[in-house]
Amino acid sequence: VYKGRVLIVSIMKFLVFLILLPATSFSEPLKVALYENHDNYIKYSRAYRVNWELFKLAANADGFTVKAKPYLWLRSLNALKEKKLDAVIGGYYSKERNKFAHFSLPTALDSIYLYAYKQKPYSLDQIKSKNSLVGVTTNSIGDSLAKDLNLTNVYRKSSSEQVFELLIKGKLDYAIFSESVAKTHCSIKEKRKLGENCLFSISPPIKTNGFHTLYSKTPKNLIIANRIELSTSKLIYEKKVKPIFLNAGYSEQEYQLWLEARQNWINESM
Repeated sequence: VYKGRVLIVSIMKFLVFLILLPATSFSEPLKVALYENHDNYIKYSRAYRVNWELFKLAANADGFTVKAKPYLWLRSLNALKEKKLDAVIGGYYSKERNKFAHFSLPTALDSIYLYAYKQKPYSLDQIKSKNSLVGVTTNSIGDSLAKDLNLTNVYRKSSSEQVFELLIKGKLDYAIFSESVAKTHCSIKEKRKLGENCLFSISPPIKTNGFHTLYSKTPKNLIIANRIELSTSKLIYEKKVKPIFLNAGYSEQEYQLWLEARQNWINESM
């Protein structure tokens, strides 16, 4: 029922774009930004892996070719803002980004935590009362959440790698990372496992976010985004998406939660 409803809603919502501009040329490859350490994120981050594989599958199914290359995160957002890129893989929604980017429906789910290098029995309220030094990546979702949490002692660096290095060297008390980022850095830098002998999360998560593809807000790219979204809905209906999630390490239950998140996003957008 869900799959059919998503397909129908998507068709009704997006068909007008395809009718109004049928002659628009999409012959040029889509210029897409990947994470700087793309291969490592594909290996260690299930959310990033699903986002990229699903984007490629949906784009190719609709006849698009993709030209992708790694970027520093801030550089990719600036290029998107300046309309030098068509899309960026692996972004979280924020009001600030929504000013210059069009967000896809959630392509995966990823939790965001406050992490410590050594296991600590403190709650978020206790951490705030101690005025602990918390690291974040500049202009990241962690940066936004630090402001929302009213954290006053925040240290910002331009990359998550820099924040991670400061945390494991004991120069930060905590850092805000997504599970994907924390797991990737632990696996690459420390050759250790998240939650076992590397970083330790402060439960519960600060937030569980949708992973998105971000598109520049040009008329052409809005149409492209809508066509890829429709292609994704068709792939869900054809049962070609679930194996991508399971192969990346998501459970059946988590796949169903993702379907619900997509439907909630559609409902809120109507």
